[in-house]
Amino acid sequence: MTRRRVGLGVGVVLTLGIVAAQAPAWADGGANLPPGANQQSWNQVWTVLNKEPYWGPTGTMIRDSGFRPFPNGFGFFNMGVPDEPNAMIFGTPKSGPKNLDADEMRDLMGPQVCVEGRESGTCTLTLSARQWMVAANKSMAGGHCFGIAATTGLMYSGDLDPATYTAGATQAYDVRYETPIEREIARNMAAQFAMDLSPYEVTPTEAVEVLQEALSQGSTPLTLAMYFSGGGHAVNPYALYDRGGGQYDIALYDNNYPDDPDRAMRIDTVKDTARYMVTTNPNGQPLTKIDGLLLIPNEVIGARHPCPFCAGAQETVVQLSPVRSQVPIKTRISTLNGGKLRGVKVQKPTTPWEPGRKWNFPTYTVPQGKDFVVTVNGKRSKKALRTSFVATTGTFSLGADRAFIPAHGRGRLGLSPKDGLVVYQSRDRRLGDLTFVDSLLPDQSATAIRARATTPQSPAVVGAVEQASDRVALFTADKSKGAAEAVATHQYLTSKGRAAHLTASVSATLPRRAALVLDYAHWDAQHKKGLKAKVVLASGRSHSVKVHY
Repeated sequence: MTRRRVGLGVGVVLTLGIVAAQAPAWADGGANLPPGANQQSWNQVWTVLNKEPYWGPTGTMIRDSGFRPFPNGFGFFNMGVPDEPNAMIFGTPKSGPKNLDADEMRDLMGPQVCVEGRESGTCTLTLSARQWMVAANKSMAGGHCFGIAATTGLMYSGDLDPATYTAGATQAYDVRYETPIEREIARNMAAQFAMDLSPYEVTPTEAVEVLQEALSQGSTPLTLAMYFSGGGHAVNPYALYDRGGGQYDIALYDNNYPDDPDRAMRIDTVKDTARYMVTTNPNGQPLTKIDGLLLIPNEVIGARHPCPFCAGAQETVVQLSPVRSQVPIKTRISTLNGGKLRGVKVQKPTTPWEPGRKWNFPTYTVPQGKDFVVTVNGKRSKKALRTSFVATTGTFSLGADRAFIPAHGRGRLGLSPKDGLVVYQSRDRRLGDLTFVDSLLPDQSATAIRARATTPQSPAVVGAVEQASDRVALFTADKSKGAAEAVATHQYLTSKGRAAHLTASVSATLPRRAALVLDYAHWDAQHKKGLKAKVVLASGRSHSVKVHY
């Protein structure tokens, strides 16, 4: 996919005169019909939305980019899982849009995410890249607002061509809700998981100041993200209104309200506060109190980003897959003994939440090599939860897949990156599996192992990867008798430049204080049965375990 990137300087003071124009009168949203939409269903949705209180801009317009929700925004609604409004209007799957694939991952992070290592042509994702992509795609279940805002902003500014996604399209509103645009939106949505957003935090007063400088005709250089109780949201700021007395309105294209010209954020620079009426779906209860704001340059979102699972990464990035919940689920990151962990960056989700829908967790970025524990507190939940932890730290990833958090209980993932040690603990036997991905192997190869070691009363599953010697060890947390099992995958590049893989499985009983060790140092294309497994006893003696290929 060819892109044209244009620099968007947001720090340059613009010599833009005041536009003495009043806000337009309130006009119902949904006045237009997007391509492919069912008129009756479109009208049905907007009949509900137009009953909401007026929340449009008022005052004197002092900055205007020229962007308008019609025709510069998309005609489809922000999509989540299930994607009910779009399914009703456009006949698209309720299962939601197509998200990241190998090509979009390469565009996001570069050719190092591909086994082939090429800028174009076939891209087979490395095992680490696929693991990261799956986690990112799961995190989009609550919505794609950040990606929509960035994509429409880049289209209006000329960085992306609407015709790339729908033949003949000249404006974003012409673009059909189909796979090409879904992939692009997912790519820009996922950018937030690969970048540090903390430099773009602003106070409400600072937001007004930045927009006074940044907004100019023909360019929407910024995505506005907001945080509030129960999640977050992202929109396009396109005009600024002065209401007098330190009061301002920021006119917005809100992708939860496509085709609606009457959306604005209220800013009080005297009290330094922001208010906005946010609803996550037509039947939702509106929220108005905003707890935090960010203004992120769209050119930064659209740029390539560092690869957290590639050689040279300087931090550990922790992702958790969302869970469906009736109550907020709190998380905490700490040192191994529960103390404050310094240097951690916490990125809150930019997707909203309502009871019964997907709850998205923060993404944590930890200084490289630091040990930590992530605790998921489900004490308020009447139902058990399952989530997946992925911690990527340079050339290997550790985590827990389908980690079980019992009703009214907690789950804790402890990680010691320098030791390759991972522990998942929960007061339930249905713990889930540990995952290990080692991508620092010769010839673009990598090995992934999914495994568990359990006892009838085990409160935890424990394992360690010894990257220097290409081994994974599994053992019980309480050193009692138990069992261990593992499934391994080795991915490599053939002599013809094509990606291929090998698979194997192992199971064993564990005597007291024993460990199952998998040695993949000589498992490769020339030694397709080279995976070795053994049970190592407390005395140091060991015996081999059969590997099934």
